[in-house]
Amino acid sequence: MGKIGFVGIRDRGNVGSKENTGNFLHGFAARQIVGGYQEIKRLDTDPATLAKLREEITHLGFVAATTIPVNREPEFTKKHAELADFIEALGLPVVVFGLGAQAPLNATVEDAWVNENTLRLMNVLAAHSQAIAVRGAFTAELLLKYGIGNAEIIGCQSAFLSRRPDFRFPEICKGFADTPWDRTLVSITNISQELEYVVPAMKSGATHIGQSAHFEYQLKEHPPVAALDDLPDETRALLTKGHSNCFAKGSIDFSEYQDWVRKNFQQFYNVPEWLDFIRGRFDLALGTRFHGNMTAMHGGVPALWVVHDSRTQEFCDHLGLPHAQLSTFQNGTPIREIIGEHLDSSRFNAVYPKNYARFYDYLERQGVTHRLAPPLQDM
Repeated sequence: MGKIGFVGIRDRGNVGSKENTGNFLHGFAARQIVGGYQEIKRLDTDPATLAKLREEITHLGFVAATTIPVNREPEFTKKHAELADFIEALGLPVVVFGLGAQAPLNATVEDAWVNENTLRLMNVLAAHSQAIAVRGAFTAELLLKYGIGNAEIIGCQSAFLSRRPDFRFPEICKGFADTPWDRTLVSITNISQELEYVVPAMKSGATHIGQSAHFEYQLKEHPPVAALDDLPDETRALLTKGHSNCFAKGSIDFSEYQDWVRKNFQQFYNVPEWLDFIRGRFDLALGTRFHGNMTAMHGGVPALWVVHDSRTQEFCDHLGLPHAQLSTFQNGTPIREIIGEHLDSSRFNAVYPKNYARFYDYLERQGVTHRLAPPLQDM
């Protein structure tokens, strides 16, 4: 069996760095699952460097995350051409982990387009991969539209972090819909769209777990101020449009928000610390951050995913994760009623053994060493 050299999403970051810290779970899970690996820190195509690398590894592992932006060409896609060049020059089989597209919730494959650099990387991956592990049907259909037919729907490897074929969704305690907010984890993507649960969470002392919450991270580090304008320019520069709208309209009082952040905000740059913080302290996780909820699940906390884009939707559909549409919270339905109706683990538990077996088979066919226990025989 072969040894992997990893590129793509890492498993940790420098404390305070301006990254999506949720992706570290994505990278951490891939590394925990494979048997042996090394990190490839530079995409060096020097022939001597490549020759040495081919002696050390048998496969290239690409932890992909939301690599395919739909109908956009953001700055990061310029690096896709560099990665494609490296894969072609190295010439080793590629094992893809968690490739996904990022699109609005109601986007259609028919109307979607992928920029040139990203499309070139997808074709190079297809040529060097026995199969490309993708997050869900939307991503698979999008690749097929461009003639890439070897996508395999796996979901996200973070779902299999336990490495157990009999993993079960955390037990939902009796009366969970009445769980006190101070024992609730909340994750937020766009604060102005999530006010219906952010405001009660703030007022009741829920814990806010940030992923790209760079403004909150700096706000917590800074001594308290009387008004937003008293913050340093470099901190106010981190305000999102959603923050600015909420404070300007009075949807959220800045002083109350600052107090909440200073007392109840956390953002983790490595997964073990994140899991240690969660275990045994919370009864419920709620929010739009996929990996924030996934980390909660592995920390023993029942989670309800709030679906706001195609990425979260296809994850939840394939893996059977409990979820509710963001629009459900925005139409006036009481929060506890939404939680009571949608926080149901039965589908996840029913489909998990087959999803696990599919991922196990995917790695076996790739010929890489891994640490997954064999699937259950009776499924």
